[in-house]
Amino acid sequence: TLDYEVTFVDPNFESCLITNYPPLLNDNNKVSARAASKYPALLDVSGQSISSLKGIELFASITSLNCSSNYLSTLDLSANTKLMNINCADNLLTQLDFDGNVDLEIVRCSNNNLEELDMSNNVSLVELYCANNTALNKLIVRSNSSLEKLDCSVSALSELNLFGCPALR
Repeated sequence: TLDYEVTFVDPNFESCLITNYPPLLNDNNKVSARAASKYPALLDVSGQSISSLKGIELFASITSLNCSSNYLSTLDLSANTKLMNINCADNLLTQLDFDGNVDLEIVRCSNNNLEELDMSNNVSLVELYCANNTALNKLIVRSNSSLEKLDCSVSALSELNLFGCPALR
């Protein structure tokens, strides 16, 4: 595959990767697209004052992402189809779309500005933490038969259908 140096929109995101993930770097101390695409583990960029994760789409093999405690208002993980665990809590997110992330087992998205959250395509979901999204007025968890833990406290939900969640404790 073709390799090139990745340029990131957010300098804090790039700096975090350069500082904390040496295996991703080429000889010029820049993130290599080839190395990024093959990186298989947890990518932790939490608490780094990041406002954009543009470039995260290159990390097609990551299984876990912690981008909590940043300044993210958008998050596109549609290319990160191997994700099993995501922590995007404590950001400024107004919407999340996990339709392409069918292997997700744990989602932490508390303390954001979410209004709707549809997890119906995430059939492997075991834990969902979406508390303290005070504008959250629609949560869809049908077809989540593996869902065992759910925290949607401090929200604007007036009703919640848990019919498709027999494993919920």
